[in-house]
This record gives sequence, structure tokens and C-alpha cells, in this order.
Amino acid sequence: MKILANDGKLERIPGKGTFVSKQKLERKLNKFFSFTRWAQKNGIIPASRILKVETLECTSHIAKHLGIKMGEPVTRIERLRLGNNEPLMLEEMWISAILCPDLHLKDLANIPLNDILTKDYNITLIRAVESIEPKIADDYVTKLLRMQKNTAFSGTYCLYR
Repeated sequence: MKILANDGKLERIPGKGTFVSKQKLERKLNKFFSFTRWAQKNGIIPASRILKVETLECTSHIAKHLGIKMGEPVTRIERLRLGNNEPLMLEEMWISAILCPDLHLKDLANIPLNDILTKDYNITLIRAVESIEPKIADDYVTKLLRMQKNTAFSGTYCLYR
């Protein structure tokens, strides 16, 4: 069951049980989305608030998408994207910590991640996978996105390779 949970097939909810996960919609991105550039193009003042940056051992699900071995270190970045000071997007990104050491020391709030990868790590992005799944807003998301509790929203995460 632990392997299935790591693969994203099962979801464990403390105090409630283990459930079969809903299928996520995934798409490969051949054109990379830049929130900052999108906002500026649309007359919106972009900003980011870094919520968490951590290095973890990757699960088999993350490893498969990144093309690395399970257990290798990955950097997980969680940030809130703002437009005109209003919360618009909650992002979760996963990047190989071996390819991008010390990513946590970079200015992730003010410099687009694509620019950091290109300029600081000499990485030209070839592939990314964006996953969108339906979620229900918990207390954490409710506060961040200023929405009502138990409201449906789209959870998004990106895997960069």
C-alpha cells in the first residue's frame, strides 16, 4: 500500500483511512508557461510568496516523471502567485536537487524559475509535466486563496526535467 500511495494511486487521510486516488489530468508542456510574463502582458502586477522550499527523497511517482531513481533528492517548491496583490494560483513544483543544487538559495519569489534554471544552472528546459486535479479547499488553502472551506478548486503541480 505504501508503494501505491507513493505512486499516487492511493491517498492516505489520517484518521479516515486509505482511498483510491482520483485520476489526475496531466499534460506535457512543450511551451513553458511563465506566470510573470503572462501577468505583465495582461497589465497585472505579478508577485510571488514562497511558502515552502524543501529537499526530499522522491517517490516513485515523482521519479518516473523526472527520469530519476526513486529516493534521489528533489527540491519541492510551494509558492503563492499573486496578481495586483490578490492570490491567483497555488503552485507546487518538483525539480531534481542533483541537477539544481542550492536552488533554495535563489530568489524564487522575484525571478521566474525558467530564468533561474537557464542562467544559474545552464539548463534549457526540454520537458515539463503539469498535473491538474480536483481538490477540496482545506483550512490551509482557504486562507491562502481567500476562498470558502470545502470549495472545489484545481490543484496544480509541475515537474521540471
